[in-house]
Amino acid sequence: AIMLVLVGAALPGDSGNEQLLPHNLVINTTENDLKIYNVSSKTLQCNASTTVPLNYKARTTMELQKSVSGGWDTQKTWTVTGGTIAGLERFPTVASGTYRLKLTHEALNSAGTSVIETIIKYSDWIVVP
Repeated sequence: AIMLVLVGAALPGDSGNEQLLPHNLVINTTENDLKIYNVSSKTLQCNASTTVPLNYKARTTMELQKSVSGGWDTQKTWTVTGGTIAGLERFPTVASGTYRLKLTHEALNSAGTSVIETIIKYSDWIVVP
């Protein structure tokens, strides 16, 4: 199996939804979005998706990470495997702090038993007051 790993970190002000570099192998698109859904209840809205062509399966893993002591600690993890699209939307309640999403976008073979391509991305970070 051929695997290509691209790692990119979004800087403040980047949308986090750029199209992939032209040398990806299988994955068509990756998207992510992190925002505050309700300030008073400290609820976030977390979205991510991966799309692949026919004859492949998409898998998206979304990790909600909190900034701690100069690093990032994973607070919650969700994974979904789909057909040509694997999308997630979650509304976690969190404590005050700085958060981001780590996204693992994968293309699997048609049986879903082997990873063909993996792309890791990060959302913009947000501050929950």
